[in-house]
Amino acid sequence: MMEHVAKERSADDRFVAELTDLVNEVYAAGEKGIWIEGTDRTSPAEIAAMIEAGHLVVARDGDAVVGAMRLQRLPSGEGEFGMLVKNRFMVQAEGKVASIDELKGAVAAIGVGKLESMAN
Repeated sequence: MMEHVAKERSADDRFVAELTDLVNEVYAAGEKGIWIEGTDRTSPAEIAAMIEAGHLVVARDGDAVVGAMRLQRLPSGEGEFGMLVKNRFMVQAEGKVASIDELKGAVAAIGVGKLESMAN
C-alpha cells in the first residue's frame, strides 16, 4: 500500500528514524565503493524536513515500510521524484510538469510491485 506521509509524522522520532535507516541502507548498498563505508546519505533532521514539507510517500508491506518516494517541485519549476525500495532499487526522475499532481500520478503508475517483479 502506498500512502502520503502526514506532516504530523515529522515529530514521530521512531518513524523518522525508520525512514532514515531505510534511505541510508539502500544508498549504502547501491553506492557501495563510491563513499567511505558508514557514510550516511541523510539524517533524521533532513527526513523530518521532507515530511514537514509534504514531500514523502511510503510503500508498506503490512506494517513494515518497504519503500519511500520523495516528490517535489524544484525552484526552476521542474518536478522531481526519487524512489527507494528496500534492498532493491533507487529511481530518480525529473522534468517539467503542469502540476505536482501530474508528477505524483506518474510515480503512482510505476508501482512498487512492478519494480519488485523485475528483480526476480
